[in-house]
Amino acid sequence: RKSSRSKISGNPLPTNLPTSTTTLEIGGHRGHEKYTGTIPTEYGYLTQVTEFGVGDNLLTGSIPTQIGRMTMMQKSGSFLAMNSFDSSPIPTELGLLTGLHAAGHLFMVSSYLSSTIPTEMGYLEKLTSIFLLDDNSIKGTIPTELGKMPLANGLHVKVNSLTGTIPTEVGRFSNIVDAFEVSTNLMTGSIPTEIGNMAKLLRLFWLHRNDFSSTVPTELGRLSQGIGNFLVNGNKLTGALPTELGCLTGSQRNFFFHNNLFSSTIPTQLGLLSMLLEKFGLDQNSLTSTIPTELGRLIQISSYLSIGNNKLSSSLPTQLGQLSLLIDKFWTL
Repeated sequence: RKSSRSKISGNPLPTNLPTSTTTLEIGGHRGHEKYTGTIPTEYGYLTQVTEFGVGDNLLTGSIPTQIGRMTMMQKSGSFLAMNSFDSSPIPTELGLLTGLHAAGHLFMVSSYLSSTIPTEMGYLEKLTSIFLLDDNSIKGTIPTELGKMPLANGLHVKVNSLTGTIPTEVGRFSNIVDAFEVSTNLMTGSIPTEIGNMAKLLRLFWLHRNDFSSTVPTELGRLSQGIGNFLVNGNKLTGALPTELGCLTGSQRNFFFHNNLFSSTIPTQLGLLSMLLEKFGLDQNSLTSTIPTELGRLIQISSYLSIGNNKLSSSLPTQLGQLSLLIDKFWTL
């Protein structure tokens, strides 16, 4: 059937849109007029909408529960991102949007949200795009129910106030390609071995700046499909660096395990990460013994290799002189 597309202009948002509307676009692109005020509850009558987005505006108030009536929605566009909503709960009714699948993200970044993640989000089982809640003030834990979205391409919940552990159910995200980001939160506990099931992950693996403890599971070595940024720094991880990290041979940009509590030797297998292009960080731990000569194979690193503030031998292998592209060398031991 012919699409009915409503083009909105003026502030505040109108409430008298035709019920035949199928595509509702309110911003979400550069140069558009910024809309203010609240999202009208009357939008809940637009039950024919298949594509919806109110991103990148100056909208305030709460997210109307009535949006959950748009059960024909398939594409979310900019959805609810980059607004100034209040601290009201994220509506559980969003879990009714079970038709959401490709071409868009469940996008709620930078919207001043400060409630918890509803367990009902797990009903979005068809979601093949990216689940984004970055840069808010989200509290509570990551619901285990999110593991019911096995087709999701990415999970982004960085820079919030999340607590608790990473649920083992994230191991069901075997189709994640884009990113697994839980960095800059208040999360604790160990890294679940089930994360090793994300073998298709390509772009970002970010666990940094939390309070994760215990040892690093050897299963992280399964994430060998060319992750761009592998960041596990700024936690309280202990024990040995697994030799299996040498299986991450496709890692392409940054590899960070600094600022933890590791007390082992540096695995020689890390010399296999020869595709790294920018940064390598193991500093601020309690690593012992000698510096492996194999690190001299990381010849493509161009920014820095940092191994300082450990308990390593004072001698530097001559092979490190092969890292001729380095801008900064942090050899302090």
